[in-house]
Amino acid sequence: MQTQPTVWRETASATANRLTDLTVEEFLKFCKVPRPGFHTEKALAYFQSWADEHGFAHYRDEYGNFWMDVPATAGFEHYPKVILQAHMDMVCVATSDKEIDFETTGITAVINGNRMTADGTSLGADNGIGVASALAIVAGGVEHGPLRVLFTADEDVGLHGAAALDPAALDSDYLINIDLEEENEVCYSCAGNLRASMKKTVEMSPVTEAEHVWCVTVDGLMGGHSGMDIHRNRLSASVALMRMMQKAQEACGGLRFVQVKSGAAFNAITYTGSVTVAVAEDKDEAFKAAVEAQKAELLSQFPQEKMTVSVESVDACGVKAASTQESAHLIALVNYLPQGVLAMSPKIEGLVQTSSNIGVLQMKNGEIEVGTSSRSCVTADVDKLEADFTAESGKYGYTLSVMSKYPGWDGDPDSPLLMLSAKGYESIGVKARLVAIHAGLEPSWFSSKRPGMQMICLGPTLKGAHTTEETLYIDTLPPTIDVVLYCLQHVNEL
Repeated sequence: MQTQPTVWRETASATANRLTDLTVEEFLKFCKVPRPGFHTEKALAYFQSWADEHGFAHYRDEYGNFWMDVPATAGFEHYPKVILQAHMDMVCVATSDKEIDFETTGITAVINGNRMTADGTSLGADNGIGVASALAIVAGGVEHGPLRVLFTADEDVGLHGAAALDPAALDSDYLINIDLEEENEVCYSCAGNLRASMKKTVEMSPVTEAEHVWCVTVDGLMGGHSGMDIHRNRLSASVALMRMMQKAQEACGGLRFVQVKSGAAFNAITYTGSVTVAVAEDKDEAFKAAVEAQKAELLSQFPQEKMTVSVESVDACGVKAASTQESAHLIALVNYLPQGVLAMSPKIEGLVQTSSNIGVLQMKNGEIEVGTSSRSCVTADVDKLEADFTAESGKYGYTLSVMSKYPGWDGDPDSPLLMLSAKGYESIGVKARLVAIHAGLEPSWFSSKRPGMQMICLGPTLKGAHTTEETLYIDTLPPTIDVVLYCLQHVNEL
């Protein structure tokens, strides 16, 4: 006996509530597929098998993007083709007590009422829920014109899949990206981005008998998305640690880094991190006092944070550390790099124009990497940051590499497809917010590859993306689906 669909949102259509059940079902299956950035081979195999099972022609390009063509339902053959698009990769982070290899192991989703989270990891609803929504729509027995379902690779590590996509794959005048994270919003414009990696290899020498080794750990910060949350004045663990080390260095007359572990994702505001450092044994109390003093200063500057700081002694046997000069250079470089909002848009109230985030800070066995993600809708701002970072890191012997750089999407706030989506929200009693955002979205690349293509981005509410607190609000899926269906069934009017 077939069960009745869940009523997730009473104001949404019965079809959208039914498709929400199917979307959740598809997402839970997709959660079992390992898919960190640059390791999406298993996701590709999953899509190929899914398309074969449903009888849809499918393709993949050399980079690893995937798309399938879905024929129109009866009576809709004359409708213009629409592309439904999402990205297959996810940002993989875990709590400190969670042991998991994201390249071989999927994640475990947990549903509690209308909320979905993951067991000790990021959820990957960014953007797995967009993937699942598209699959549910094409498998859900609803009416639509011809569709191309496009799943791009490596979005969260720099929009690489979108950058590599052949313009021929964008064989439509209309594209709906399901990668926004707030219900009742439709996006028509977004920022460009620069990801820069500054690297250096330094010599390490044994810790002496006259030194003690300490591990300073910062934890409990809010973290977040370096585009969507950068304006919320959140403290980066990398910034906190290097400010503490600056004050400790001044108090102790120098220190030597053994290891630094603070952030591994360019586009995440780091919420936890640690430094292991060698300090002259007669400076132990000065070191701890300096850390404590900087902690108090930071908590006064960021009162919303619940930061915890631990300082623990480490066995120095066999441990090697960088020189005091190289350690000072790393501290100076990180403290020079900007963190947070640099400029607000003079044209759109409340929109961040330019920002930068220290997302990667690692040192192990003398190998150092400092990685930043900078965003702006003004190309000149990004170019200036690139020049500044190159010059400053070069002063200390670091080599800067541009990991990715992509244009902004200067969309039309009056485009017919955008207006159609607004009507779709009106049909379910909602006045949509039409927004330009500071985060990067793949339409940045699509707009440069197919000028004039009308595009919108929308999606259900998702909080805490790129963190272990990532939460999907399932009851926001039905209105999102209703609007996508409205666009698909009225696109012939444009």
